[in-house]
Amino acid sequence: MSLLSIEKYRLPVMDAIETSSEVSQRDISERTEISLGVVNAVLKDLIHRGWIRAHQVPRKRYAYYLTPQGIAEKAQIAIGVFENSIHAYTQARGLADTHAQNFLREGNTEVALVGNGPKLELAYLACLQVGLKVAGIFDDKTQGKITLGFEVKAQSSISEGLACWKT
Repeated sequence: MSLLSIEKYRLPVMDAIETSSEVSQRDISERTEISLGVVNAVLKDLIHRGWIRAHQVPRKRYAYYLTPQGIAEKAQIAIGVFENSIHAYTQARGLADTHAQNFLREGNTEVALVGNGPKLELAYLACLQVGLKVAGIFDDKTQGKITLGFEVKAQSSISEGLACWKT
């Protein structure tokens, strides 16, 4: 396994160790939903870097501990993940704002939002940002639930001629 592919698994493995030091590789694998082989490779990498230490405990098991350097590195990794997430959100929000402005340029004053999840939420925020009225939220999977203050309706109930934003 390459070093770059191991990198994305370091934080969840370190989180699992920080939560409970006396965990087996299998426990870490189950908690993180990372394959046992990958967990083994990540642990070897972390030990080699000096970020964790392993001490043998009874029954051929190991207890893993974050070292002071490991705690510092984990914090840096977490900050990097957070910064990447903020960057991705900012880009997605910009795209959503542009899409909402395009609806207005096309002469639409009202739009039906179709879908669910984070993309729908970004579309909703973009509509608020540019003054585009949201006629409702439509999604066959979540029909009947309340989302963003709207009762979600079936897609088949979208009024004819109403602009649709599929998220």
